[in-house]
Amino acid sequence: NISKNLANNKDKLKLFRIKSNLSLLNDGLGEVGRISVKDILLKDNKIYISHINEKKENCHNIEIINGDLNFEYIKFSNFFTYDECFIGGNIHATGGRMVSFKDNEILFTTGEGSIKKGRPAQNINSFFGKILKINTETQEYKIISMGHRNPQGLFYDKKNNIVISTEHGPAGGDEINII
Repeated sequence: NISKNLANNKDKLKLFRIKSNLSLLNDGLGEVGRISVKDILLKDNKIYISHINEKKENCHNIEIINGDLNFEYIKFSNFFTYDECFIGGNIHATGGRMVSFKDNEILFTTGEGSIKKGRPAQNINSFFGKILKINTETQEYKIISMGHRNPQGLFYDKKNNIVISTEHGPAGGDEINII
């Protein structure tokens, strides 16, 4: 009803805080804000948040939490989590974009995290440098594209069944990819 409220009030938008357990799920990246949100997706009355997660000291990755959409209180829980991490707090180029895909699926991007050795984007056993298709009911995932450095833009053209991603190059050379 946000559109109706804006139309009725012309220039007034009433904001309010929704209580949640968000800060309990993640120590984030320091005290400011306590969580590093990369993207938010609303799908099927649920809210999905991709964020940088500190798995243990000097070990971070990008994960998804979710909760039922509720304006009184949102109880978030881990939705898509894994143990692989960027070592030493090297958390740049992490991706994190989410879009609604087919029926009960979402697409989720992960970056390489500026990892110089091993090229995880080229490793099928790594979560990094991928575009993943995740089932929202079972949390089962499938790699739909790999070899990405930092995919931060993502669009699904439902009519033509095309996925388009954008990513940052290391020193310019940004890309638009049709997946």
